[in-house]
Amino acid sequence: PVQIPPADRIHRNETLTQDTHWQGLVLVEGSLRVPPQVTLTVAPGTVVRFKTAQTGSSPSPGVLLVEGRIEVNGTSETPVLLLPAVTPTRPGDWQGIVLLGTEKRNLIRHCRMEGAETAIDALHSSITLEEVGIRTADTPLRLQESLAQVRGGELEDALVGAEVRNSELEMTGTRISGARTGILAEGSSLLLEGVTLS
Repeated sequence: PVQIPPADRIHRNETLTQDTHWQGLVLVEGSLRVPPQVTLTVAPGTVVRFKTAQTGSSPSPGVLLVEGRIEVNGTSETPVLLLPAVTPTRPGDWQGIVLLGTEKRNLIRHCRMEGAETAIDALHSSITLEEVGIRTADTPLRLQESLAQVRGGELEDALVGAEVRNSELEMTGTRISGARTGILAEGSSLLLEGVTLS
């Protein structure tokens, strides 16, 4: 296993109480909730690692639950990395980002995600992904009664590249590769432009 350097900030099964800015190396152990009216902003170059926490007799997988707003501001030169706290990476090493009932301007830009069960799981929410690369996840993107815009980026090595149920998905210039099922859509509206499935 690769040695993981110590984190600059650690969250263990907690709820944020105010707007929060992340940079450097952040460790999320168990669940971290971003409640309504709170914004989590992630600076370019930030590395966030997710670890399963033991709560009583049952494990609590690393998950970011967003009911407020998330803004990930990576750049092409310094992307944000969202990774499990273990190596090598396998699907389901952490749960992913769950957006629950947040129709604010959620944005994830220039970000790489690995090893999640469902990397982006939006329920009754809206989100924009720009140049986001998601690999080694069971499902990189799942929408349920949600609205998403995906521009560029790649969804690779998954069981289902994008699962869309009763939702609206606008995808432009995105590549889906190595997925058993590229896009699974039910009761939804899709706009695909310049999308490659292989």
